[in-house]
Amino acid sequence: MVRVKVRFHKSLARYLLERHWHPSQKNKKLKDGSLELVFEVAGTKEVKTWIMGFGSLAKVLEPASLVKEMKDDLGRALKSYGKLKNGPVENCYEGTTAGNMERTQVFIS
Repeated sequence: MVRVKVRFHKSLARYLLERHWHPSQKNKKLKDGSLELVFEVAGTKEVKTWIMGFGSLAKVLEPASLVKEMKDDLGRALKSYGKLKNGPVENCYEGTTAGNMERTQVFIS
């Protein structure tokens, strides 16, 4: 079994807590409003796809091997869009509903 730990942006906390995503799921709400979920899974392929669906609103913290896979996959995705300069890439809105959106900038380093 592999322990997977993911931190989700505060705008997703309520949505994620409304459902039980995995039998081994453990939830930890943090002081800043974000949410950490921990799962014990047989393999990371399916959970990786699920996490990637949340885009920049989710960050894998454990295991290190999955963190590396995410970085590699996201790096390849960025390359498919051509050369990017350092700095703000785009302005976007985070959140799951119109009343729950925050203005942010996405940075590439």
